[in-house]
Order: sequence, then structure tokens, then C-alpha cells
Amino acid sequence: MYNLYNLEAGSLIEPVLNNFKKSLHAEKISKGSSRSYLSDVRFFLNWFVAFLRQNKIVENDHLSSVSLLSRVTPKLLETFKNHQVNTNIPQKTINRRYSSLRKFGSFCQSQNWFACTEGSRSANPFDILKNISDHQPFPE
Repeated sequence: MYNLYNLEAGSLIEPVLNNFKKSLHAEKISKGSSRSYLSDVRFFLNWFVAFLRQNKIVENDHLSSVSLLSRVTPKLLETFKNHQVNTNIPQKTINRRYSSLRKFGSFCQSQNWFACTEGSRSANPFDILKNISDHQPFPE
């Protein structure tokens, strides 16, 4: 199945993905794992750019790679989760994407690409992503 989001933000996200790819190579991550990380992060970033444009949150010419990443919020990540669940993405795929995004977030944090407060190191917004489960919590 073709990922329709691949056309949305190619030139905007490719520099970020290339840097992430170099980082994975430097960490000696296997080719298969690197390919999965890059595919999952590419899917998210393309979805994200499409979401921002469709909701008129940003104009096409006012986006840069780093300013894009500064817009990642818990609310946005919840919207992404809902999108995946509502489009019947398998649980294993969602959890793999979350793992990839946490890895990507660590990389972005190491590059200081997230907004910093008062000179301190910024938090990784992707750290809030927790794997989903088939099991519903017990009612109180």
C-alpha cells in the first residue's frame, strides 16, 4: 500500500531524515532497523505537515524543519494516535512507530531542535508516547 503522506513534505523533512540516518549509522544500528526507523519517522512527519496545512495552522512558506519540530505537542501526538486507531492501523505497527518516534525524539533532543527554556535542555515530546495495548484497563 502506498503512503499518501510521502508527497506532502518531502523537501522539508529530507534534511532532518538525512541527519537522523547519519546518526543511526554512527550508532551502528542495523540496516533493517534503520530502514524501519526512517520509514516510521517519515510517515509521522509527512502526516504532521499535511495535518498542519489542512488545518491551516501554518502556511507552506512559513515552515522550516526545526520550526516544524517545535510544534510537536502532547495534543498533536494524541491526534496522531487517534488518526492511526481510527484508520485501523494494526497495534504492532502503531507501537513500532512510537518506538521509532521516541528514538527520533532523542536524536532531535541531542541536536537541540526542541524549544529550550532558560538555557536548559528541552524535553523530548515523544517520550510521552506509550505503547498501546489490546487490554482495556480495569474499571475502578
